[in-house]
Amino acid sequence: MVRWLQHLLLPNWWRLRDFNSAVLNQIEQAIAESEVGHSGEICFAVEGSLSLFQLLKGLSPRQRSQDVFSKLRVWDTQNNNGVLIYLLIADRDVEVVVDRACASQINAEQWQRIADTVKCAAQNDKLVAGVIQAIQQSAELLREAFPLNDKGDTSAASQPTNPDELPNKPVRL
Repeated sequence: MVRWLQHLLLPNWWRLRDFNSAVLNQIEQAIAESEVGHSGEICFAVEGSLSLFQLLKGLSPRQRSQDVFSKLRVWDTQNNNGVLIYLLIADRDVEVVVDRACASQINAEQWQRIADTVKCAAQNDKLVAGVIQAIQQSAELLREAFPLNDKGDTSAASQPTNPDELPNKPVRL
């Protein structure tokens, strides 16, 4: 019942008020800058609260983040190395969902530390700074696991450039 109140008491727009266009532009720029030096793709999505229907289904933040991962097609990269940083404000939860190649190259504890970075920043009223730090930390892991070769990609058979396969623009749900 407490969770329901957390989600239904305040409107979604109120919960998302800190993620205005200036902040979203700042996050978009951080994502674009972070995708240099590796072939991975980083996405960020923020959601104020779940709907009544989602709450009735008992949808957990992890399940919702996996839905968002799928809907945003983060899995749809050539090297299967997409990363979604998902923030559900009403639950004060952060989930990092990664594609197959990321999961096989980078252990889950490292991704959890990135989620914890955002949670800790939120407790100190530095949520946006925490999100940007999480993006930078994700990029560091991706640079180690999926570095670019001299031609700009991770495999010799790939294109000679590092295409931006997914939009860098953060998503407000």
